[in-house]
Order: sequence, then structure tokens, then C-alpha cells
Amino acid sequence: MGHATYLQALAGPSGEPLMRGGAVPALAVVAALALGTFGLGAAAALISRHGLGDGFAVLLAVGALGIVLETAHGVLLAGAATELGLLVVLALLLVVPLLVAHRRRGLAGDGPRVPVPTCGLAVVAIPGAAIGALATLGAWFEPLGPLAAVLGASAGAGTAVRCGLTVGLALLLARLFSAPAAVLRSWERVSPERFDVAAAGDVRRALGAANVRSVVLVAGVSLLPTATNAIGGLVLRADAFLALAVIAMVGLDLADEARARAGGVRLASAWGLHRVHAADPALAALAAAGIPAHARALRYRALFHFFAPYTPVEILVPVERSAEAEAVRARIAAP
Repeated sequence: MGHATYLQALAGPSGEPLMRGGAVPALAVVAALALGTFGLGAAAALISRHGLGDGFAVLLAVGALGIVLETAHGVLLAGAATELGLLVVLALLLVVPLLVAHRRRGLAGDGPRVPVPTCGLAVVAIPGAAIGALATLGAWFEPLGPLAAVLGASAGAGTAVRCGLTVGLALLLARLFSAPAAVLRSWERVSPERFDVAAAGDVRRALGAANVRSVVLVAGVSLLPTATNAIGGLVLRADAFLALAVIAMVGLDLADEARARAGGVRLASAWGLHRVHAADPALAALAAAGIPAHARALRYRALFHFFAPYTPVEILVPVERSAEAEAVRARIAAP
């Protein structure tokens, strides 16, 4: 209803309102927005059930592609064709570490593995929004005015505060999303009789290394917009780099699922996981039972964790092994 009211109050080029007043036009806007949302949800469900990949992740990757293309187009329109090469190089500084981190997971063998980033990449967008909100509050609340003025006037101060907040949030969210006790418990359930002190130490080391890589990654991503501005004069938001990460990770998820379905293998969802760190223990438990399995949308979910509740990590198994997989799920996925 707020969108409808806004359109009714907005004047067009002729000075007339863009939309007639009254309840009927407003309800038509509300209905259109609701039906559009329902249609996207239905499309996502159809993709998940009959297509390749998680439907919501695929649709969001399409939207992210639009952001990336719009950013590149804006750079070219600004006559900064030479800076486009700089943008590509800096983008690779984001994508390559993500690819390497997930490639390392694939080469880790039977040891404990923790998907990176453990804190998600959403943390790079939160500090900028917080600083913007502070500037708005500074205009309303006088005691905050000087602080907002300093952050707005000094690029260095704003960058330092943004990076500090990013690292602090990364450490906090890594602790919340991948709590050591929860990670240990997930791996212990795979094989309780063989989970000794040495195995627990391996899990702690794997988690510590994943946390370090994650913090370094998000700190680097938070500096990429500043780097483009300082080197090439490009003013970019972190959203462009986040969109690129979404495209890369969804693409890898789709490629992995295509390999899992190669040869016409029919897969069914055994269960869904909202804790990313529980995916690899689940795969290990199924492998120990001789059941091939695939974790759908694992890389995409690792980018957002709690902030992508609509896209759980689905454990897919061959349809004919679903009953056996249910027995494994009952053992390792119980509360």
C-alpha cells in the first residue's frame, strides 16, 4: 500500500499524478506486487523441483547478473574503458579466493572440512548501511552530528571505520554461524565411536583455518570499492562485488549438481540443513553408509548463512536410497 500511495503522490512530466487517486488503483498496485512475488516464488519452486539447482538461488543469480552488467555498462558510458580492466582485475581478487577456498574443500580428502566464508559475505554491506544511517541520524540528533560529519568528510576515517566494523562483524557472525561446539558435535555424530581427542583437534584446526580465511576475504572485499576509487576513480558499491560472488558460487553449485545427475541419476531431497557447517558431516556420514549424496546450493548458502533462510542446503540422494538416507538422517540430524 505504501508503494501505491507514493505513486499517487508522485507527479509525472506533465505535472499530473502518475496514478489516479482512490482505493481501486491502489488495490490494483497491491495485487500486482503480491501476484508478482507469488509468481517468482512459484517459479523458484518449479526450478527446484523439476530443474537444476535451487530455484531462489538461480533467480537471484539472474538478478545479480543484471547488477554486474549495469555496473560494467556504467563504467563504459563514463568513458572509463581503461578502468574496466582494473575492475576486472579487482573482481578476480574476490572470485579467485572463493574458488580456491572451495577447491581446497574438494581436495581435503576424508578430513574435516568447513565451507568458507564461515561469516558470510553479507557483512561487507552492513557497515556502509550503518554509516549511512548514522549520517541520517546526525541530521536529526545533534550529539551525533560531529561524528557523522567526520565520517562523511574524511574518506580515510570512513574506510577505517567500515573495515573495522566488517572485521568485527565477521568474527562475531563466524562464531554464531559456526560455533565450535556445534561444529564438533556435527562431526562427532558421523562416527561417535571413532571421534577421539585427535579427531576433535583436527576439527578445531579446520574451523580455525576457515575462520581466518573468511575474515581475510571479507576484509579484502570491503576494501575493493575504496581501491577502485583510489586507483581508477571508479565509485562502486560493494553490491557489485557481492553480485559477482553470487554468480560465481551459483554457477559452481549448478555445475556440481549437473555432475551429480550425470547419466540420468534421479535425485531426491533427503533433508535440508540451515547450518552450513553441518553439510560436510552429513555427506561424510552418507558416504560411510555407501550412499552417494550431493549438497545442493552449498556454496550459495555459505555466502549468506542466516540471511538466506529461503535457500537451505538440500542433501540429495538417489531416489532408490531415500529410505537408507532417512536412517542416517535420524542418527545425525536429530536436535
